[in-house]
Amino acid sequence: MFSGTSYEQGLSHGEALKDSIEKNIDVYLNRFETEVGISKDELIDNAGIYLPILREQSPEYVNGINGISKSSNIDLIEIAFLNLRYELLYDALGKRYLEESVDGCTSFAILPEATENNHLIMGQNWDWIPDVDCVLTTSMDVDGIQRLSFTEAGIFAGKPGMNSKGVGLAVNGMYSTLDDWTRFEKPFHLRCYEVLRSKSMDGALGVLTITPRSCTANFIVGHSPQRVVDVELAPDNLRMIDPQDGIFSHANHFDNPKMVGVSEPPNPRRHLSEFRQKR
Repeated sequence: MFSGTSYEQGLSHGEALKDSIEKNIDVYLNRFETEVGISKDELIDNAGIYLPILREQSPEYVNGINGISKSSNIDLIEIAFLNLRYELLYDALGKRYLEESVDGCTSFAILPEATENNHLIMGQNWDWIPDVDCVLTTSMDVDGIQRLSFTEAGIFAGKPGMNSKGVGLAVNGMYSTLDDWTRFEKPFHLRCYEVLRSKSMDGALGVLTITPRSCTANFIVGHSPQRVVDVELAPDNLRMIDPQDGIFSHANHFDNPKMVGVSEPPNPRRHLSEFRQKR
């Protein structure tokens, strides 16, 4: 369990996962360079440009990655790169969508009315780069909120997860032609962290909807005992979708891009994303 302030939790994270963090940095730097043609130096420079803005957006989050950097003895900019990799990677991939790219996640929620045990159930798979080291973490924050979440070594935020206030989260990566990391809006992983720090459904939805985004993503947010909303986020627009007949699923494409006012880049694998969602 990681407990204490965000800095203290970061210290525990970095100490426990040092080797995996180093591996993940190498995996992503190499994938960026070979798949989208962005050099390692440029990626580190871009993370350095984004980091001061991230610090303004959430000193608490940056304290966490400072702790990871300190205890793992890995440069802070490299840790920042991991934590900003969603914006940097999805922007680049959306501009150069690759047929051989890895699949993404498929997420779902089932309301109590449609389950045998009358409980709200949420979940997802994690179809991502096999070489990336991931971990299931439990965290105890100083205000008493406990979080159970899945993340990648070196990324301070949990992604899919739940907290002791009954808030649950599942996520999907997506693309639009408006994605641009240099918008410098609150990044994906910070939003995940703040959702799982939320004490209510309204608080969690506010994290996602109040400010614009740099890049596109999908979030299924649930709150026990029986509330679920899907939020498709484009940089400037969004769409909230309710479950039908107590069931909802989402993959890596907009349900209807026109309803969000965006276009998706050419995607030779979109039919697979549609199949996974309907399955």
